[in-house]
Amino acid sequence: MKKERNASIDLLRIVLMLGVLIIHTCAHGLGLSKLSEGTYTGNQYSYLLIVMQSFSIVAVDVFFIISGYFTGELKARKIVEFYIMGGLYCSLAYVVSTIAGYNTFSILSFGRRALQGFTNYWFLTAYVIIFLFSPFIVKLLDSLDDKQLKRLILTYVLVNTLFGYLLSSVTYGSGFSVDAMLFCYILGYGIRRFNWTFSCKDKSVNFLCYLVPVVFISAFGCAAYSIGKQEFSYQIFDDYRNPIIIFASVACFCLFARSIKIKNASIAKIVTEAGGGYAGSLLNDRHIRYKSSRIRSNCKSNGKQCSSLGAWTDNCGVLHCCLDFVYMF
Repeated sequence: MKKERNASIDLLRIVLMLGVLIIHTCAHGLGLSKLSEGTYTGNQYSYLLIVMQSFSIVAVDVFFIISGYFTGELKARKIVEFYIMGGLYCSLAYVVSTIAGYNTFSILSFGRRALQGFTNYWFLTAYVIIFLFSPFIVKLLDSLDDKQLKRLILTYVLVNTLFGYLLSSVTYGSGFSVDAMLFCYILGYGIRRFNWTFSCKDKSVNFLCYLVPVVFISAFGCAAYSIGKQEFSYQIFDDYRNPIIIFASVACFCLFARSIKIKNASIAKIVTEAGGGYAGSLLNDRHIRYKSSRIRSNCKSNGKQCSSLGAWTDNCGVLHCCLDFVYMF
């Protein structure tokens, strides 16, 4: 098959990388995560930070939706390269932050970051675990008929919402877990298999399905913060298991995968280089290659058939390896 990249998905990955930067700058760099402990002191920018994080929080869920949508083959070489590059970037970030005066250098700390690699960040660990099990997960999902798969997704929605988000059951895990991200991975698979979308043709429909939920959680989060409910406020706009956030994440993906098409070849090439390289995933850039295939959707809008071209990538959001730079501020 001819190898191609989907410039729209690469553009989405660039946007998601910026979203991850915003999330960690607000939460860790500017201290918004202290809301979860009820110790946030606040400042004149507090409401703006809540809004910024609310609009960006879909980034992590969408990364796993992309991975589930574009399933690919597992190779041991990819895991080894992923591990080596993870250690490289983590140790590099540590050295730079030390030179800048934010850490005290020690051989032990440097070695731990270099050898532990991606395990320094929950997102990368979750990605690797799902990646290792992905051949079995996909085979299992392929073996289910449409009715069974829809029941599985519906059950996962109920379990994720009830035990994960509302009850925060310790047996289910937190939003920063394999369980939560596996749900997004399966959602991505379901979107591809059933050609789910809010609209194939009208961009405004998919955009509004993203915009309305994030406006709601940002407004609700600001309201809760204004009356002193710090922990509750943070749970609203920062929990990846929040069904409203998941809904907005699906809409965000559909907006780029189904509605946005980059027709200008020059722009598409620039986006592909950026999205498939540094901005797409630091560890994928010329190290972990992707296997692309033409994926045609059968979704119909106003009697016309829409098509989408997908390129599978080892979509791991490895920008987390560089978040030490964000923590410095």
